[in-house]
Amino acid sequence: MVKVSIIIPVYKVEQYIKRCICSILAQESANCNLECVVVNDCTPDNSMEIINGVLSDYDGNIHFVFCKHDVNRGLSEARNTGIKKATGDFVFFVDSDDYLSDDCLKLMIGALESYPGVDVVLGNAYSCKYGRPFFPPVSVPTLLTDKNDVLLKIFFANLHFHAWNRLVRRDLIVNNDLYFVEGLLYEDMPWTYKLVTVMSSMLVLPNNTYIYEYNENSIMNTTEAKINRVVYSFCYIINYILDNISKEIRSDCRIYCFGILLRTIDMVSQFPCTDEMGRLLYKVKVRLVKEALCSGRLLLSLFFITGFKPIVNIYKISVVRNQYHRMTVVLGGIERVLDRII
Repeated sequence: MVKVSIIIPVYKVEQYIKRCICSILAQESANCNLECVVVNDCTPDNSMEIINGVLSDYDGNIHFVFCKHDVNRGLSEARNTGIKKATGDFVFFVDSDDYLSDDCLKLMIGALESYPGVDVVLGNAYSCKYGRPFFPPVSVPTLLTDKNDVLLKIFFANLHFHAWNRLVRRDLIVNNDLYFVEGLLYEDMPWTYKLVTVMSSMLVLPNNTYIYEYNENSIMNTTEAKINRVVYSFCYIINYILDNISKEIRSDCRIYCFGILLRTIDMVSQFPCTDEMGRLLYKVKVRLVKEALCSGRLLLSLFFITGFKPIVNIYKISVVRNQYHRMTVVLGGIERVLDRII
């Protein structure tokens, strides 16, 4: 019987953690051995007391493993600690302010029985903020074996880049040193990019197996206080993708990076960063243009030049902003043809 290790980092989530743990207990119906690794990232609130209260009279088959950091080390290191403590064939990350559908693992384990060799099983997720699934659902379980196709689906928001809500073979993580970068915000993005490049297959399910809660205190909603870390993190992510670019879809990779760049520029226009981070951001802009030019892609380089002042102000125009996605789809299609030729 397959064994699954659920990994839950815990830090300042006393408002949400009971619901999260209860959703884990609801997974007992899944046909698997189940352990839950709870990583206390030195949380200063009552989160751990709440967990202990929920489990005080629990007498089920899920084995709970508790570990604690001496100091707060962040989400990346909490997940890494969980990976090292996990003993399952598969790992499954859960953010502690979110929760699972009652049939989450039952559906995923059932899918594994039909596709026993698959490396990753991914369910859809329901966003409480937007009241809809994260990405357009497939009609039936869909096996993906083309890595470039998976990356394109992520680039065009047909799959999400988050680490949570997916079964991943633990040996795939360990053998490929697939750990999260410490101190990085949006650490899921380079992690998922690398996961796709080392996996052989991904199974996408049509079901919503995960509920993503809108937490106003999350990283995604505290930009002003962390703007320098945001700039550093996005620049790291762009450079990582460019350093490990998929040659068959290199233009799409660069266009995706440019989208991240524009997002960063927009944040900096609202919450100014330090001069050091400003210089780092400028270097990334130059790199995108330079690499496009060196590849003989004049149209692409001209598109990237719009990231410089004062041209970048065109993205403040609502018509341009609303048509940005369509522009990138058309440009990506043109450049993808050129990628195959050149």
